[in-house]
Amino acid sequence: MLRDKRFRLLTLGRLTLEGEAGEDDGALARRRSKLAVLAVLAMTRRPMTRDTLIGMFWGEQDEQRARHSLSNVLSSIRRVLGQDAVATRDVDVALTLAARLDVDALELAAAIGDADPEYRVRLATLPRER
Repeated sequence: MLRDKRFRLLTLGRLTLEGEAGEDDGALARRRSKLAVLAVLAMTRRPMTRDTLIGMFWGEQDEQRARHSLSNVLSSIRRVLGQDAVATRDVDVALTLAARLDVDALELAAAIGDADPEYRVRLATLPRER
């Protein structure tokens, strides 16, 4: 992936990752858990423990397999968004600013918080289906 490429995570209406041209990025879409982990990390906007993520997505699996699954998902996110997109420190995992990721729900929340009615309407009425 190009270093300066921006992605857009759509969480309102459907869950998908789009490239700059608006095309769906299929690398993460093949396994919904990859997009779901990305969405949780993006929406949380703070570090989460590995144990929390494992409990959310792989709670029924044995610990070794669950940790391996999380590691695979984080590797996939890094392959798409860039190696510096995910920070891991001790037990914590977080998206970094290097992820170059816009999130529709966060943009809508910011527009509501800023009381920008035109932007809010534009975001809320963007077409979601292709």
